[in-house]
Amino acid sequence: MITILTLSALFASATLYLGLAWRNYKQAGTLSDHLPIDTKGNAAVRSSGEFSASTVATTVSLATVILAYTELASWFGLWLLWTVVTTVMGLLVVRWVAPKIWDRLQEYGDHRPSLHEFLGDAFGSKLLVRAASICTTLGFLGALAVELTVGSKFLAALAPALPIMPIVLVLAAIGVSYTVIGGFRTVIETDRIQMFAIWITLGVLTVVTLSQIMTDPGIETFAAQIPKSMIDFSWREGLGAFLIGIALLNIPTFVGDMGVWQRISGARDRSIVTKGLTRSALGAGFSWTTLALLACLIAIITNAEAGTNPLAVFLASLGNSTGILSIIAFLAVVFGLYAASLSTASTQLIAAGHTLHSDLLRGDSDKDKLASSKSELRLSRIVLFSVAAGAIIVVIGLQAAGFTIADLVFAVYGAQLALVPIVFLSLFASSSTTKAIGGAAGFAALAGFVAGWATAGYGKWAGDGNLVFLAPVASLLVSATICGLGYILKSGSKSH
Repeated sequence: MITILTLSALFASATLYLGLAWRNYKQAGTLSDHLPIDTKGNAAVRSSGEFSASTVATTVSLATVILAYTELASWFGLWLLWTVVTTVMGLLVVRWVAPKIWDRLQEYGDHRPSLHEFLGDAFGSKLLVRAASICTTLGFLGALAVELTVGSKFLAALAPALPIMPIVLVLAAIGVSYTVIGGFRTVIETDRIQMFAIWITLGVLTVVTLSQIMTDPGIETFAAQIPKSMIDFSWREGLGAFLIGIALLNIPTFVGDMGVWQRISGARDRSIVTKGLTRSALGAGFSWTTLALLACLIAIITNAEAGTNPLAVFLASLGNSTGILSIIAFLAVVFGLYAASLSTASTQLIAAGHTLHSDLLRGDSDKDKLASSKSELRLSRIVLFSVAAGAIIVVIGLQAAGFTIADLVFAVYGAQLALVPIVFLSLFASSSTTKAIGGAAGFAALAGFVAGWATAGYGKWAGDGNLVFLAPVASLLVSATICGLGYILKSGSKSH
């Protein structure tokens, strides 16, 4: 019964998304209708509401957030709220620099450069374009693998009779199909739908969780079951690395994110960007706080075995119930989680595909001709299929290596921080400074990316969770250090 219910919720979200994709497919005639590379195309963000909803989906999906939260809640407890604070701070940071990004984009006329093209122009370095593009493509390939891994593990937990690899292939096929068919515009629309679905999910999950607490075990018994360490903010082993890693993972990450850059490029006017990011910060603060508190409550009442996600256990109890209200609640929550996971997966896919196509395959092409080309639209769709195939291979490797959801979040998103120092320099340093260290910036992007993954990989191999948490620190520190050394060496050579 629960397998049928789970597949029904997945089918409903897939049908809705594919329907939107087909509508946009019929309106797409050129590459600028598929990717946000020209102000004249259909690939656009048309309101602050769209911008707000889609920005939340650019990094980790809310489905992954709550699964990671419930995985970590029994250890970190209310310290999870630190992730909320830092995420809101990260959105406010990009809100601060967004007007400057918007103004710089206007210098390109109708053309809208990718993040990597912009960095290459700022630093006068083709090496940087390719290095940054490789980092972003691999980073979003890993991020897409995270979402596929999360979705497949979640589905396998609710329907253990289903084999894992077909699950991965089905999830990939759904996300790839509607992204390839509908392009960036469909991704934006599904982002907004997933936020609506997540609000419903939060409401339903809150009601059923509190209802269960009040009926079984009851308020007094539940209060007695709450571990003191979950609510007293006491210090514990690994907490320092977690807090530092989360801060560096969340606060600067949006600035160097190709997905955010796509949305700024695709916005019709400046107010959409600024108002959208303000709404994003407010929405993320409320939704992530609710998710963190729910994760703690669910971890307490399920008392799940080690290696089992408490949310999956909790939802399985709803799905196996004979009560109609429990079944409806199960369907609503699972639909919302899969809607969020698919939406973020498509965001990562379109970002990786855009980067691979525009910056690596067609980096030296005439951008105006590229935007108006029908043949390039077909190539873009082929590229998206290729990226998805690569992500499936990454999923197999990560699962074989035994990475947990939390491990994957720190490894994948931590390594992407290598671009952050370079982006800040491009926006705030003088042109003479950036041009002087173009080669160093390209090397910094690659070295920071490798450092992040190496730190997480070694930590996983050595069984040291602190090193996994510190992957963002390694990536950011290595990239910033190389940029700084490049500037010092160039300054020294000029003085002589």
